[in-house]
Amino acid sequence: MTEFQKFDSNKLQYDLVPPSLIAAVADVLTFGANKYSAHNWKSVDDPSRYISAMYRHLEAWRAGEIDDPESGKPHLHHAVTNLAFLIELGHNPTDWNKTK
Repeated sequence: MTEFQKFDSNKLQYDLVPPSLIAAVADVLTFGANKYSAHNWKSVDDPSRYISAMYRHLEAWRAGEIDDPESGKPHLHHAVTNLAFLIELGHNPTDWNKTK
């Protein structure tokens, strides 16, 4: 009998991502989809708006406000979702400023 082999040592290890992070982003995205529409965030006119939103949520959290008053969801969940938008959109604020 041959020994099992799998050559996946250089592949992404998705099992290392905390499930709570995935649930947090999915929760905020579900809230957004119900409020606006699914994938509405992709149609943003200026992706730097997500930078401002991310910092608003972080600063509210740093000031001691755990949950966003409008959504009832944790500010940190909103902040990480905005960061995910910036990553997915490949936003580079330096490039954006050059086009204005």
